[in-house]
Amino acid sequence: MYPASMTKLITALVALDHLNADALLTVGTEINEIPWDSSKAGHLVGETLTVKNLIRGLLIPSGNDSANVLAVAVARKVKNDESLPFEECINVFTELMNKKAKALGATNSHFANAHGYHDENHYTTAHDMFFIAQEALKNQTIAEVA
Repeated sequence: MYPASMTKLITALVALDHLNADALLTVGTEINEIPWDSSKAGHLVGETLTVKNLIRGLLIPSGNDSANVLAVAVARKVKNDESLPFEECINVFTELMNKKAKALGATNSHFANAHGYHDENHYTTAHDMFFIAQEALKNQTIAEVA
């Protein structure tokens, strides 16, 4: 099935694998790279937030804008390239999501974006989401926000 916003649990896990919860991130134009009818946390270009506050924006209002900010920050850190274009960032981040899912035992899932907006190549199973949710609740930041 299509996971919609359940995707945000794996996004949070991957983000926290690579970023410190207290690290500061500046919101860029990646927040404009979501469909108009997406759920949003309401970030503004240029504002600076902690990763933990972006996780709050990701999980509480299911912010697709928060997902993109986290995905871009992680991808640019992993590739050590602050100018990595948005599309490449999403490719890098979704590769990390898919690797993380497999490592958790979620072998019948494939993630195509960081936020869960519908894509035919973005799917999971209830069984796989169990593994992802179980791991998410082991993370202190995610558990506290949830």
